[in-house]
Amino acid sequence: YKNHVHTTEKNLEALETQFMERVVSSQRELAEQTRGTERLLLISICGSVVCGAGIALLVLLSVTRPLGRVISFARAVASGALNAKIELVKQQLRAVGLALRSKAASDSRD
Repeated sequence: YKNHVHTTEKNLEALETQFMERVVSSQRELAEQTRGTERLLLISICGSVVCGAGIALLVLLSVTRPLGRVISFARAVASGALNAKIELVKQQLRAVGLALRSKAASDSRD
């Protein structure tokens, strides 16, 4: 009976050791997967920020360049160059450009 108990105790110790090794192995795998997920998330966030900045820059340039042309035209007209020309491209700025062009034309007739 004692031998049987002793053998059972050894088997239990071996099972406990195997179980603990599996737990530690699972923890390592989980930690490695977590690090991989964190890296992927960080790369995704950085990529999103870069894409967002690029889109913002494109939108900014698509508004500021035509607006700059309208401002230059308005300054030229204000300084007396009533024959100044402007290329009207953007729909939103078209109304401003047409108004300035109309004003310049009416002032040049006077």
